[in-house]
Amino acid sequence: MADEAASGHDRYPCLDGLRALAVTLVFVFHSALGSDVIVRHSARYVAHFNIGVEIFFVLSGFLIYRPFARANLAGRYAGDLRRYALRRLLRIFPAYLVALFVLLLLGDIHVDGATGLAKHATLTNTYFRDIGGFGIAQSWTLVVELSFYAFVPVWAFFMHLIARGRSVMGIEIAGAVALICVGYASSAWVFYGAPPPAVGVLPAALGALGGGMLLAVLSAASDRDELLAARTRRLGRYPAVAWGLACVLFGYLAWRPYDFLGSTPSELMWDRSLKIPIAVLLVLPAVFGAQRAGVLRRTLSAAPVAYLGLVSYGIYIWHQRVSAHIATPDALNHHGAVFALGALALAYAATVAVASVSFYVVERPALRFAHRSRERAGAASGSGAA
Repeated sequence: MADEAASGHDRYPCLDGLRALAVTLVFVFHSALGSDVIVRHSARYVAHFNIGVEIFFVLSGFLIYRPFARANLAGRYAGDLRRYALRRLLRIFPAYLVALFVLLLLGDIHVDGATGLAKHATLTNTYFRDIGGFGIAQSWTLVVELSFYAFVPVWAFFMHLIARGRSVMGIEIAGAVALICVGYASSAWVFYGAPPPAVGVLPAALGALGGGMLLAVLSAASDRDELLAARTRRLGRYPAVAWGLACVLFGYLAWRPYDFLGSTPSELMWDRSLKIPIAVLLVLPAVFGAQRAGVLRRTLSAAPVAYLGLVSYGIYIWHQRVSAHIATPDALNHHGAVFALGALALAYAATVAVASVSFYVVERPALRFAHRSRERAGAASGSGAA
């Protein structure tokens, strides 16, 4: 089941390209805003490049939920949660823990004592008001991902139970829309109120994750309904339309009042509200329509771009600290614009190199172990059946 999600690259060849786009946007967001030249000329755009996080969440919602949605639509529950959990845990923890402990040993990050270390090592830090030190700052999104992995089987089982004797597709669509609404409501509570920290973890992220789940339901249902399949193919027939609309919305977002760290709750809510549909529009042509047709899809599935998507997890967890040592304030501000851009390019290349080591030394062996465990379990099951 989990491997079905992971093998989405074969069926959806653009997804790694979208990961590459998302992680590059996040890299620029964290690294380029230290440049006075970039801030002066393009801050209103770069300040919203953290939309890469929403793109990641939409992709995650789609890939993780699709096997469950497909099983529910077939009238069964997608079982074997042990294999699902093993693969999900091995996808997140090995590379993250290596990065965490290497950076701690190098003195490049800090956590507050044993309690802080436990919070960060278990990816539960943002469930507490005292997060236990900054650790790997962007790991807050990994806490969300881990929470989502735990949530999906429970949600799918709930959908499976209430859909008995009813329109399964209608129930699934209504459920995904409800989660999106919960995401927006929770975000409003976070921005306008003072909720418990847990509200800011999974509930506030359900807008983007639910958007991906909605795409997953429509995609899985299209496998069983030719009429729906024809309609969803039309959604992705002209990818430039979806991406063009996403660019228009992003341009509108960039020109709205926004002060990043000093933003008002209203500005933050507008930011969240617009980034979710933008991310969904960017992902939509990658999951519907002819998968290798058109310049946009061919670019996203091109080998160099797909490789960046392949190692995007390592880029994500390492980029801030690698960039901090190369794209320094001095490099970005005291030697001219060309030098600053060169420093950013070098920082990105170095991050990709570190991420490649992470992928081939840590991530791929861990996933191969999960795959072998799946094969052994399947063989044992087959022997028992025989």
